Amino acid sequence: MKPRWRFEAVKWMEVGGWLLSMGIVILSILSVGYFIELYNPRELAMFGDLGWQIFYEDFPYLWGIMALAFLAIGMVVWINTGSNYKKSWQKNLLITLGTILVLTVLALNLIP
Repeated sequence: MKPRWRFEAVKWMEVGGWLLSMGIVILSILSVGYFIELYNPRELAMFGDLGWQIFYEDFPYLWGIMALAFLAIGMVVWINTGSNYKKSWQKNLLITLGTILVLTVLALNLIP
């Protein structure tokens, strides 16, 4: 027989893993938003092809890839966390895409 604290520890590790992965996703989205604000594409467009080349070379691709990877990890952890059943992946996907949309809009300062 396993003690109760083991079950509680596993439950909190799953919740902590989900929170950590979502925190990394938020950090990644915010860093890409900061980069876009720092290297304003409208200002770089005045320099023509050279401006776009600077933008594409300096863009933090790794942050975007990391955000997608940790988003997938967070979705898998969240689907498998529950009492005795798994959550619907369709509902999880809809909530995740909505969260990404809101964070992206906030990171890019599209809402005044």
